[in-house]
Amino acid sequence: MAGWRQLAASLVNDRALRARALAFAGAAFVALALGYVLPNPALAALAFRRCGYFILAAAFGGFGWVMFQLLRARLRFPAASAWRRAVPIVLALGALLWLALVSEPAGYKVTNDEFVLQATALDLHLRREPAVLVRAYDIEGAFTPLLAYTDKRPFFFPFVLTLVHDLTGYREANAFLLNAALAAASLALVFVLARRLAGNSAAALAAVVLWGGLPLFVQNATGSGMELLNVVMLAVVMLLAWEYLAAPDERRASALVLASVLLAQTRYESAVFIPLAGVVLLAGWRVAQRPILPWSAVAAPLLMLPYAWQNHFTNANRALWELHASQESRFDVGYLARNLQEAGRFFFTWQDRMLANSWLLSVAGASALLAAAAWALRRWRAWRIDQPGCVVALYALGVLANLGLLMFYYWGQLTDPVAERLSLPSLMIAALALAWALGRIVARGFDARWAVGAAAIYVVGVMRPQIANHYYTQFNPAPHEVAWEENFLRQRPPMERLIITNKTVLPWIIDLQPAVMLKYMPGEREQLRFHLGAGTFGEIIVTQKLIPSTRDGDYVVDPADALPRDFKLEVLAERRFNAMIDRISRLVAVGDDPPAGNKTAAVAPAPRSAAVVALHQPHEIAQAAVDGIAQLRGRHAVDQD
Repeated sequence: MAGWRQLAASLVNDRALRARALAFAGAAFVALALGYVLPNPALAALAFRRCGYFILAAAFGGFGWVMFQLLRARLRFPAASAWRRAVPIVLALGALLWLALVSEPAGYKVTNDEFVLQATALDLHLRREPAVLVRAYDIEGAFTPLLAYTDKRPFFFPFVLTLVHDLTGYREANAFLLNAALAAASLALVFVLARRLAGNSAAALAAVVLWGGLPLFVQNATGSGMELLNVVMLAVVMLLAWEYLAAPDERRASALVLASVLLAQTRYESAVFIPLAGVVLLAGWRVAQRPILPWSAVAAPLLMLPYAWQNHFTNANRALWELHASQESRFDVGYLARNLQEAGRFFFTWQDRMLANSWLLSVAGASALLAAAAWALRRWRAWRIDQPGCVVALYALGVLANLGLLMFYYWGQLTDPVAERLSLPSLMIAALALAWALGRIVARGFDARWAVGAAAIYVVGVMRPQIANHYYTQFNPAPHEVAWEENFLRQRPPMERLIITNKTVLPWIIDLQPAVMLKYMPGEREQLRFHLGAGTFGEIIVTQKLIPSTRDGDYVVDPADALPRDFKLEVLAERRFNAMIDRISRLVAVGDDPPAGNKTAAVAPAPRSAAVVALHQPHEIAQAAVDGIAQLRGRHAVDQD
């Protein structure tokens, strides 16, 4: 207690520190007022879209600069012996990465989530607005955004993806390349953490082999979601907390604060790590015997404004919650029993190929966590906050708290292929706990190379067949339908097309292809007739679903996809997906118009006009933003985050 009184006295007596403390209090008050109290939801959404990118860019730029300074001060050319010791580790981690990337084709796994993230990155790239682009056309040779909506998903992953677009040019494939790089970074960072906990490279490698061989890791490494960035940032924050407590100073404190701000905007639940960063900062004061309050910590509340604005807007818009018809709230104790049951199934089911889990990692990791807890309780008086195990334990409690909160969430069933990915941070903690336990066993004479061999045999013999099953991607035909439609149209003569889709416009928008929703087209006869007559587009494509109508195998157009009789369609292709048929047609006439002939790339399109925008009237924006984009949820139940 005397130590804390002395620190408080130092804070009061030091004029510069007192000024920073007052500035922090003022920043926190302003952030609370501007983030939650003063703005209404619409104003919060507007502030988020106009200022969110630039505030996050400031946090990211500051983090990059501080990390550059830290690494420049720490970098030393390793000795030859260190290189020789590192070669087997690098080769092993490289083999794990290669295995992950070749085990499953790159593609969309959680369909609407990944489409939304891609569309957000595209709007950030084009307009610096963190919004989901749902309407854009090629106007005079420029792909021009016309309509976007504010989404609930944190936008740090789209921000990082935007940086890739800015540096290399826009490509849809950039998201998959980014996640491949994040997979490599996560393997390296988890190994560094495991090595420090275990005190033995072989013990750490055994745990990382189980982590890298996890089917869920493979599926995210080849997808375009935000889960691996969340894991990477969590590992970075733990390492920075470790470094700060080992030698507290302003530069290390700044790196920890800024990394925590970025982590909080990676996934919804990652904001829980902000208070943990505060605990670590205060513990560093005790270690250093002086208050440390960098300007980055003073600015942290203001840097969290985009999170506050987005959260304020989301809480006020129930449509963004995407609840099922019978549900009233996102969190409820009534969800607990089923979620706990499904969590037990996910973590501890033996070789269920319908799950992307790892029974051995779950059992070994849970056992190691229990052993670590028992060990800590017996020695709690000897604990120091600057010990490596204490830092990891603190953040492990945060991860487990998030997992506990998930058990009260309406879509918290970890056996659901959509919700499985939420277990990645917990499984990373399990791998770290296992590394610690193996390190304790190695200290008693066990050769950890046997553990590496056993882990490798398990991954190749048990996990590989589970990964090869591809259940995560195969259970959902929606991305395969979209991929088939895109590939079919690429084989046709190149021309400007308008896609009228029965699914979601997002896959086409992120491919820089104009698209509109099928369900709105019956009310847009005049606009469509105009475009057919003016040759605005080389062809107008319509996609529909056919459903079985008789026991004899006859099919009819799904009533939800049916168009009025005066819409004349020419069927181009059909393909069966499960019990349904996906149809691609060409719109040739509306009403009494003569059929439109095929137009090739040699035919110059008519100049663009305001009539293009008229295909989607302003009064439809709110509905299109929610149920239009989330239509896949009703059809395939795969878009919930």
